[in-house]
Amino acid sequence: DKKDKMFSARLPSAKLFKDVIDVLKNLVTEGNFALSKTGIFFQGMDGSHVSMVNLELLEHGFDVFECTKNFVLGMSLNSLDKILKIVNDDDILTLQAKQTDDKLTILVESVDQRSIEEYKVSLMDFDETNISIPENEYSNLVHMSSDYFQLQCKKMSVLGDTITIK
Repeated sequence: DKKDKMFSARLPSAKLFKDVIDVLKNLVTEGNFALSKTGIFFQGMDGSHVSMVNLELLEHGFDVFECTKNFVLGMSLNSLDKILKIVNDDDILTLQAKQTDDKLTILVESVDQRSIEEYKVSLMDFDETNISIPENEYSNLVHMSSDYFQLQCKKMSVLGDTITIK
């Protein structure tokens, strides 16, 4: 029911979202996604409180984005990643939720539009904490491909707490 829907976000290609969640789940196992009319926001820390993630997926990055009311979706990133593993990179991905639901709905449409599959991710209640990020000025700016960064994050999750990228 369209008037019942509080959040819907559509990506013409699932690859970017799949890659983001794949990297994120290597650092943080669960957390809250804050939804607003300006985008999807996630903050979280790893279990040892060494690494912090601040993710912003702004509304203009989606080809359709509707959020009629601000709310929070708490979920296991591993559960979300398991579903995304079976999604093709070029599939059309739509995320949908209502504040009253206990699940995130994921619609996967094949690029040839021959099939639409629906998956559900159970939502969880976590304490809503907003981590304050101090404004810092850095003397260096690093540019690297997302694939290279993803590889380094995977290595870091297996090898230890510290990594130096030169």
